[in-house]
Amino acid sequence: MNNRLAIIIRAVIAALILAFVSICVLFIPNFADYVVSEIFPCELTRAVICLGGVILAFPCVVMLAMALGIAKAVASDRVFTRDTAALILRISLILLIDCVLFLFAVIALFVVGELVASPLLALIDLIGFALAFLLRVLADYIRRAALLKEEVDATL
Repeated sequence: MNNRLAIIIRAVIAALILAFVSICVLFIPNFADYVVSEIFPCELTRAVICLGGVILAFPCVVMLAMALGIAKAVASDRVFTRDTAALILRISLILLIDCVLFLFAVIALFVVGELVASPLLALIDLIGFALAFLLRVLADYIRRAALLKEEVDATL
Protein backbone atom coordinates (compact mmCIF):
# COMPACT_ATOMS: atom_id res chain seq x y z
CA MET A 1 0.00 0.00 0.00
CA ASN A 2 2.77 2.44 0.92
CA ASN A 3 4.61 1.84 -2.35
CA ARG A 4 1.46 2.53 -4.36
CA LEU A 5 0.82 5.71 -2.40
CA ALA A 6 4.44 6.80 -2.90
CA ILE A 7 4.15 6.18 -6.65
CA ILE A 8 0.94 8.24 -6.76
CA ILE A 9 2.59 11.06 -4.80
CA ARG A 10 5.61 11.04 -7.12
CA ALA A 11 3.38 11.08 -10.20
CA VAL A 12 1.34 14.00 -8.85
CA ILE A 13 4.46 15.98 -7.97
CA ALA A 14 6.00 15.29 -11.38
CA ALA A 15 2.77 16.41 -13.06
CA LEU A 16 2.76 19.57 -10.94
CA ILE A 17 6.36 20.33 -11.89
CA LEU A 18 5.62 19.87 -15.60
CA ALA A 19 2.44 21.94 -15.40
CA PHE A 20 4.16 24.70 -13.44
CA VAL A 21 7.11 24.91 -15.82
CA SER A 22 4.75 24.92 -18.82
CA ILE A 23 2.66 27.72 -17.34
CA CYS A 24 5.80 29.73 -16.60
CA VAL A 25 7.15 29.25 -20.11
CA LEU A 26 3.84 30.41 -21.59
CA PHE A 27 2.88 33.11 -19.07
CA ILE A 28 6.05 35.02 -18.20
CA PRO A 29 7.01 36.17 -21.75
CA ASN A 30 3.38 37.05 -22.59
CA PHE A 31 3.00 39.02 -19.36
CA ALA A 32 6.28 40.82 -20.09
CA ASP A 33 5.03 41.73 -23.58
CA TYR A 34 1.76 43.02 -22.08
CA VAL A 35 3.55 45.22 -19.55
CA VAL A 36 5.90 46.60 -22.21
CA SER A 37 3.08 47.34 -24.67
CA GLU A 38 0.44 48.65 -22.25
CA ILE A 39 2.11 50.02 -19.13
CA PHE A 40 5.80 50.76 -19.37
CA PRO A 41 7.14 50.84 -22.96
CA CYS A 42 10.79 49.94 -22.57
CA GLU A 43 12.64 46.84 -23.74
CA LEU A 44 14.63 46.74 -20.51
CA THR A 45 11.31 46.29 -18.69
CA ARG A 46 10.69 43.07 -20.62
CA ALA A 47 14.05 41.65 -19.58
CA VAL A 48 13.53 42.66 -15.94
CA ILE A 49 10.07 41.03 -15.85
CA CYS A 50 11.34 37.81 -17.45
CA LEU A 51 14.26 37.66 -15.01
CA GLY A 52 11.95 38.42 -12.07
CA GLY A 53 9.53 35.73 -13.23
CA VAL A 54 12.30 33.16 -13.35
CA ILE A 55 13.51 34.24 -9.89
CA LEU A 56 9.98 33.85 -8.51
CA ALA A 57 9.36 30.53 -10.28
CA PHE A 58 12.61 28.81 -9.31
CA PRO A 59 11.74 28.36 -5.58
CA CYS A 60 8.43 26.76 -6.57
CA VAL A 61 10.19 24.10 -8.60
CA VAL A 62 12.66 23.58 -5.73
CA MET A 63 9.75 23.13 -3.29
CA LEU A 64 8.09 20.58 -5.53
CA ALA A 65 11.37 18.71 -5.95
CA MET A 66 11.83 18.71 -2.17
CA ALA A 67 8.30 17.32 -1.83
CA LEU A 68 9.56 14.16 -3.52
CA GLY A 69 11.23 13.44 -0.18
CA ILE A 70 7.78 13.05 1.33
CA ALA A 71 7.04 10.31 -1.20
CA LYS A 72 10.29 8.62 -0.16
CA ALA A 73 9.20 8.81 3.50
CA VAL A 74 5.81 7.32 2.64
CA ALA A 75 7.43 4.48 0.71
CA SER A 76 9.70 3.59 3.62
CA ASP A 77 6.89 4.08 6.17
CA ARG A 78 8.82 6.82 7.96
CA VAL A 79 6.39 9.73 7.69
CA PHE A 80 6.32 10.68 11.35
CA THR A 81 10.00 11.45 11.82
CA ARG A 82 12.01 14.53 12.62
CA ASP A 83 13.48 14.41 9.11
CA THR A 84 10.06 14.69 7.50
CA ALA A 85 9.12 17.52 9.85
CA ALA A 86 12.37 19.34 8.96
CA LEU A 87 11.69 18.83 5.25
CA ILE A 88 8.19 20.28 5.52
CA LEU A 89 9.54 23.18 7.60
CA ARG A 90 12.14 23.95 4.91
CA ILE A 91 9.44 23.87 2.24
CA SER A 92 7.31 26.29 4.27
CA LEU A 93 10.26 28.68 4.72
CA ILE A 94 11.03 28.65 0.98
CA LEU A 95 7.34 29.30 0.27
CA LEU A 96 7.32 32.18 2.75
CA ILE A 97 10.40 33.75 1.14
CA ASP A 98 8.87 33.31 -2.31
CA CYS A 99 5.64 34.94 -1.12
CA VAL A 100 7.56 37.94 0.21
CA LEU A 101 9.37 38.32 -3.13
CA PHE A 102 6.06 37.95 -4.96
CA LEU A 103 4.54 40.64 -2.71
CA PHE A 104 7.31 43.05 -3.74
CA ALA A 105 6.57 42.24 -7.40
CA VAL A 106 2.85 42.90 -6.86
CA ILE A 107 3.60 46.21 -5.16
CA ALA A 108 5.90 47.18 -8.04
CA LEU A 109 3.14 46.36 -10.55
CA PHE A 110 0.67 48.45 -8.55
CA VAL A 111 3.10 51.37 -8.42
CA VAL A 112 3.68 51.36 -12.19
CA GLY A 113 -0.05 51.45 -12.82
CA GLU A 114 -1.33 47.88 -13.19
CA LEU A 115 -4.54 48.29 -11.22
CA VAL A 116 -6.46 45.34 -12.67
CA ALA A 117 -4.11 42.41 -12.03
CA SER A 118 -2.57 43.67 -8.78
CA PRO A 119 -5.51 42.79 -6.46
CA LEU A 120 -5.81 39.30 -7.96
CA LEU A 121 -2.09 38.70 -7.62
CA ALA A 122 -2.22 40.01 -4.03
CA LEU A 123 -4.97 37.47 -3.30
CA ILE A 124 -2.83 34.68 -4.78
CA ASP A 125 0.03 35.88 -2.58
CA LEU A 126 -2.22 35.82 0.48
CA ILE A 127 -3.09 32.20 -0.31
CA GLY A 128 0.64 31.45 -0.48
CA PHE A 129 1.19 33.01 2.95
CA ALA A 130 -1.68 30.90 4.33
CA LEU A 131 -0.17 27.73 2.83
CA ALA A 132 3.22 28.57 4.32
CA PHE A 133 1.59 28.98 7.73
CA LEU A 134 -0.31 25.69 7.37
CA LEU A 135 2.85 23.86 6.35
CA ARG A 136 4.61 25.31 9.39
CA VAL A 137 1.83 24.02 11.64
CA LEU A 138 1.92 20.61 9.91
CA ALA A 139 5.68 20.41 10.42
CA ASP A 140 5.21 21.16 14.11
CA TYR A 141 2.57 18.43 14.47
CA ILE A 142 4.73 15.90 12.64
CA ARG A 143 7.68 16.81 14.87
CA ARG A 144 5.52 16.30 17.97
CA ALA A 145 4.27 12.96 16.63
CA ALA A 146 7.86 11.92 15.99
CA LEU A 147 8.80 12.79 19.56
CA LEU A 148 5.86 10.77 20.90
CA LYS A 149 6.78 7.84 18.65
CA GLU A 150 10.40 7.96 19.87
CA GLU A 151 9.19 8.06 23.47
CA VAL A 152 6.92 5.05 22.93
CA ASP A 153 9.73 3.15 21.21
CA ALA A 154 12.06 3.97 24.09
CA THR A 155 9.63 2.65 26.70
CA LEU A 156 9.11 -0.62 24.83
